[in-house]
Amino acid sequence: MENFEKMDAIDHLRSRRNFLLKCTEMDGNGLADKPFTDEMLEYRQKLRDLPSVSNPSIDENGELIGVDFPKIPEF
Repeated sequence: MENFEKMDAIDHLRSRRNFLLKCTEMDGNGLADKPFTDEMLEYRQKLRDLPSVSNPSIDENGELIGVDFPKIPEF
């Protein structure tokens, strides 16, 4: 059962991470005419690195724990 819980936590982490990455692309950010700032590129890299640098789990309330999401820079 523990392996399934770990897989659920990783899936939850990736889902949230993917949502946050999509949020950075809103309004055309990241396109050739509206490139990301260096700060935003660093933030996006930290998001992509989360699965390998985190030890996610799910608490008794179904919330993701054990993950420190980076703070989003100003747009």
